[in-house]
Amino acid sequence: MNLPEFCVELSKLSLDNTKRALAILWFVDNQSHGSEFTSGEITREMRDAGLGEPHSTNLHKSLIKSKHVLVSAKKLRIKPTSRETVASWLDALSSGQLPKMDHRSGYISEDIWQGTIGYIGKLALQLNVCYKFAAYDAAIVLARRVIETLLIEAYEGQGVESNIRDQKGDYLLLGGIITDAVDRNRLNLNRDSKRSLKQIREYGNRSAHNRRYIAVKRDLDDLQIGFRVAVDDLLHLANRK
Repeated sequence: MNLPEFCVELSKLSLDNTKRALAILWFVDNQSHGSEFTSGEITREMRDAGLGEPHSTNLHKSLIKSKHVLVSAKKLRIKPTSRETVASWLDALSSGQLPKMDHRSGYISEDIWQGTIGYIGKLALQLNVCYKFAAYDAAIVLARRVIETLLIEAYEGQGVESNIRDQKGDYLLLGGIITDAVDRNRLNLNRDSKRSLKQIREYGNRSAHNRRYIAVKRDLDDLQIGFRVAVDDLLHLANRK
């Protein structure tokens, strides 16, 4: 997110001009530590974003009065000790929203799942964000869930879902489904998909159930190509692509 985009998001909050200016100083410092703006520069950014156009001299005085800025000549920057306070005013901007990122270059590119199954897309978005922000255990568990869901979709798409239901009519756990799909070859998966399904299940089980296992980036990287191939294969078998 660049500064103009941040200002657009900032306009959604009910903040006075002083707090908006402090939020701008917080943002530029977050992007490049120690960044400084004059009150005139802040006023221009606010005006261009439709945040209002406070008088720069009055704004300068109000920022100093807030005690949240450091002043060097005519330049202002956010106090390190005030960063947490200002950030608390912005909590509503991220509440209930995933961080913005380019999902075309995510762990599983949106080119693979976009326009297929809605809830698979939502899981893929979460998976990409977890990978980007180093939540690797969460990412592996989500990858496992994507595979489990797509396997069921594929069985239903091929009209053979009875093979993975127990006597009560409930679907088997992932291990049983993979045994049927891979070892009994019920879905006619390609060779790479078969190998990847077992790996993804194994890694997912470790992250979900092994209290001493902590996933690292390399774990996800080792699984990435196989995961992508398996997702594409299963979407085709589910007649969703």
